[in-house]
Amino acid sequence: NRITINYNGLNDEYQLLGKFIIDGGIKIRESSEYPSPSVDNLTFDDNLNVTGWSAPGARLVQRVKEIQTPNNFVLPISYEGDGNTLKITSSVSYNGGDEQRRGKNYLIGDITLNSLEIVKSSSSENTSSTELDNSESTNDSNLLDLDELSSEATTDTGDANSNDASDELTDENTPSEEESESQWIVNKLEGSGALTVEVAGFDIASNVALNYYAAGTTDSDNKSYDDNTIIIKETKVKLLEGGTSVFDTKATINELVVVQGPKGQWRTSSWSGSGKLSVETPGLDTNNKLDISYYVAGTNIDGTTYETDRLITSGSIRVGDNSIFAGKILVDNLTFEEAVNEDLSSSGWQSSSWSATGKLNVDVAGLAISGLIDAKYYK
Repeated sequence: NRITINYNGLNDEYQLLGKFIIDGGIKIRESSEYPSPSVDNLTFDDNLNVTGWSAPGARLVQRVKEIQTPNNFVLPISYEGDGNTLKITSSVSYNGGDEQRRGKNYLIGDITLNSLEIVKSSSSENTSSTELDNSESTNDSNLLDLDELSSEATTDTGDANSNDASDELTDENTPSEEESESQWIVNKLEGSGALTVEVAGFDIASNVALNYYAAGTTDSDNKSYDDNTIIIKETKVKLLEGGTSVFDTKATINELVVVQGPKGQWRTSSWSGSGKLSVETPGLDTNNKLDISYYVAGTNIDGTTYETDRLITSGSIRVGDNSIFAGKILVDNLTFEEAVNEDLSSSGWQSSSWSATGKLNVDVAGLAISGLIDAKYYK
């Protein structure tokens, strides 16, 4: 209905004051956090297509389920003429609950979004029931819809900032999460929270910082992603006490890659990490930090295809007094496999094989052995 328009001729941009719905289920209205709703920095090209705007207090009508945003979530957004893409202009924090919902959301708990890029879904099944009643389609390059809010909207002859609810979607009539899906999906994200995805070998008990890339997007290094992918790099984490982690109490994730399968399920693709081991290595008393890599079943390494998930480390390590070696040794393929209970649940990881070269720390009757020896272990 009625709006106030301010024009800045110096920058050739407009400011709109009033109440709006942005195409796709985003509303701008008065609230305690946002008493003067506005659309700022509105610009057009020569054909009057919208090329940019910002809104410091826009509300997402429904949840963005991947990151479990609350209904009517307030966030600062901007549009830069990039198709159907919106970005946040400053970091936002919220609580994303404490449970994973149907495997869709990968973050829960206290969530902080440092950067977020969302796009309007083109899928008909994601069409929100809060979409505008007028059936006239909106040009994709013009996300801002300033037409009537519905065919039943009445003309407001009062002030543009009046809190008349006749043209507004109220919290009470906003469809519930079970009734509708958000029209907005995450394209890219940089943030932190509690990861809902199970990571083999890591029982993570603390928040993690991560980047998310939707299939078809690229990162800052111009690397493209074929699947929806979560990347965690150089992050120190606390581990669940008494869990099935290969590391003890805390560790560092050097890089963790999680991908989403065709049915929406999340799975660990690969990881590398470092820390002190929580599992025994028969014949090797490994009491220092190790760098370990995780390989999912089916991975081919040096011509060998592993039928089960494996954890592997190689390199120079220092061993303790309970090792068959003394001092520093060179380890090649210290391998761990997951032990499985009768009910197919994990009972942790155990050393399955290793090859090593070093100075022997064991007396062998009848032989005076000096120098380096090679030894192998098989479970």
